[in-house]
Amino acid sequence: MSSTIRIDIVSAEREIFSGEAAMVFAPAIMGEVGIAPRHTPLITRLKPGEVRVQHPDGREESFYISGGMLEIQPNVVTVLSDTAQRAEDLDEAAILRAKEEAERMLHDRDAKIDYAAAQASLAETVAQLQAIQRLRKRAGICVLFSDFIPACIIGYHSAMALSIVILAAGQGKRMHSDLPKVMHRLAGKTLLEHVYHTARQLRARPLVVVFGHGGEHLRQQHSQLQVKWVLQKRQLGTGHAVRQALPSIPAGDLVLILYGDIPLITSATLKQLVRTARRTGVALVTSDTLENPAGYGRIIRDRAGRLVRIVEERDASREERAIREVNTGIMAVTAKLLKRWLATISKRNA
Repeated sequence: MSSTIRIDIVSAEREIFSGEAAMVFAPAIMGEVGIAPRHTPLITRLKPGEVRVQHPDGREESFYISGGMLEIQPNVVTVLSDTAQRAEDLDEAAILRAKEEAERMLHDRDAKIDYAAAQASLAETVAQLQAIQRLRKRAGICVLFSDFIPACIIGYHSAMALSIVILAAGQGKRMHSDLPKVMHRLAGKTLLEHVYHTARQLRARPLVVVFGHGGEHLRQQHSQLQVKWVLQKRQLGTGHAVRQALPSIPAGDLVLILYGDIPLITSATLKQLVRTARRTGVALVTSDTLENPAGYGRIIRDRAGRLVRIVEERDASREERAIREVNTGIMAVTAKLLKRWLATISKRNA
């Protein structure tokens, strides 16, 4: 007998989730229904609310739906909704504005409005806010990020605002050009512009660009970008560059660190990275596909596959240099942890 059931959540635009679950809870018209593997077949309407998916490993993930249809088969659950999204991606400020507008319309007796539509809008915003409140009540996750820095993240970070730092101070010596690396063009845009437009899709505040080589010329050529420019006067490494941006970042934010010379990173990858970091406090992008990983920091994991530390190549042993999984440098981390870790960086490398 199967111990899991497949769950597919589909909006009018795209598939939101597809995977195996130990249990599924959905807001049916008659009330919340719990769906276990080999459930009796059922088709029913859904009201606005939260679909909760309990994963086989015990994790729980939530999705907001605006209503729709629920089809249950013994081994498959299908949720069809006009609007569906991960609950942690809900924009609380926008929801509150929509709620206030719906309430204003319902209380304005002189206004010519569709009362049924206004009531539906109000019900939807209330359901969204309830989903956010439930997320905030859940416990956090404790992650051992390294041997000596235990990062115990208390509370759920779904409502944490996002700041983005784009590092663009590199000289680009390997480009064999006097032009700053991020100013080289690809498909009609500079490398920096590609990264900027991808980052803009994540609705961050603020978006900080750390620049150095090329100085004012770089800023003038990108004056149309809506960013805060921060100067790194001396190029003393990546950690030093990020440190220059810290005063521009609110202490309670989640910080996404990007590189101005990595133009092909996608918004889908970054959104997944941010979602993970909001659950754990820190997440990073790694790669194990490089034929020759020379020059990259190696990812060291324990026997359970958990990240233990990152070792720069110059500090790595022969065995560690043989590891193919490397750190790309792209990460999302809470500002609190970032500030603490940056304070430990020194020049004591091999």
